[in-house]
Amino acid sequence: MARGTAPAVVQAVRVGGVLTCARALEAHSLWSARQAGVHVRVHHSACRLRAPRDSRRRLATQSDHSAVVHWSPGSIDSTRLLAGPLDALDDYFACTDRDHALGALDSLIRLNRGRASALCDRFGVREWEGVDGGCESGIETIFFVRMLRLGVFPHRQVPLPEVGRVDFLLGRSLVVEVDGRSFHDLEASFESDRSRDAAISDGGRRPLRFSHDQVLKRWVEVERAVLGALARGDHL
Repeated sequence: MARGTAPAVVQAVRVGGVLTCARALEAHSLWSARQAGVHVRVHHSACRLRAPRDSRRRLATQSDHSAVVHWSPGSIDSTRLLAGPLDALDDYFACTDRDHALGALDSLIRLNRGRASALCDRFGVREWEGVDGGCESGIETIFFVRMLRLGVFPHRQVPLPEVGRVDFLLGRSLVVEVDGRSFHDLEASFESDRSRDAAISDGGRRPLRFSHDQVLKRWVEVERAVLGALARGDHL
């Protein structure tokens, strides 16, 4: 179970269901963007749900939105503490930004390549959306699918001499790296990234690096930077 998941599991059980959405996906080793509150999958006929932090109080009396209830049309295995990955992803698609859900789906497909077509069909994802398990993190998937919508077609996981694999290569010369972590300011990581950028530049290419939060929360900065670089011909 992912670090920090246990308290959320306890709260979900206290409400009257099982943990679902982002925290459940994380517990299944799938990518997700963290959500506020505890998301709970409960049977559609459930009643008398309790507050996640106080079983003496009914959930209906809470006004802090500390729990989000997802009503399940089918039965729920009472022996489980987490929704299964498919059920958790169903709920995630229902309550988050679609691109975030595509990132989670892509991480599931990456672990189940033989089921890619069936999984995309289940979640109503078309082939042109670019979800095929080819990205190495959900944050990279979000960047990739948004680029495709803009008519930009990045190459993924491209090996470069003296650098190693880079996240994306646009054209021949524009390299885009996307940080998959929320916090990327540790000294060792900072130095490693700058060394990679220097090696990319030394090889005659232009590096562009975006943070986790830029992609998730300030996408307009990313879009403008990439389109501006393409307009200047940095990819040629």
